[in-house]
Amino acid sequence: MEDLELEQILAGLGVSENKAFGFDILLLPEFYKLKDKFVDAQDSLLLNKLLKKEGLSSANAFDLGADINSVERKSSDIWLGTIFILSDVVLPIFIDVVSGLISKAVSEKRDRKHENAPYPSVHLKLRIKENGTETEINYKGDAETLDKILKSIKPK
Repeated sequence: MEDLELEQILAGLGVSENKAFGFDILLLPEFYKLKDKFVDAQDSLLLNKLLKKEGLSSANAFDLGADINSVERKSSDIWLGTIFILSDVVLPIFIDVVSGLISKAVSEKRDRKHENAPYPSVHLKLRIKENGTETEINYKGDAETLDKILKSIKPK
């Protein structure tokens, strides 16, 4: 995943910052340098639906009016893209939803493969804006460790 700032991603999508900052959570696409374009991961699209179902104010590129493609990877890994938490009030619910999604996805992906297959890795770039500061987590690893990391995050 390319390391881009929120403003750069929004500009690349053709979305004004004003439109994006009406949301508590932004699930933004990844930038593929080789193809020189943004793409949404299927797992990220599912996460957005689950967050909305829980009543959170979340948006992905489509919700912001950007016209981009989604990509479904054939590996068993879980790709959540770049997520910006713009209000720390939503952190506890966000963490519960992500933990549930990852747990279910790992179980489903393991069921489709041989029981001795390796566990899928989770790919996530999370940025949390709180009280004028920003915490960034770039994660690629197992689901259990990510779950522990997420549950250790406390709003300031």
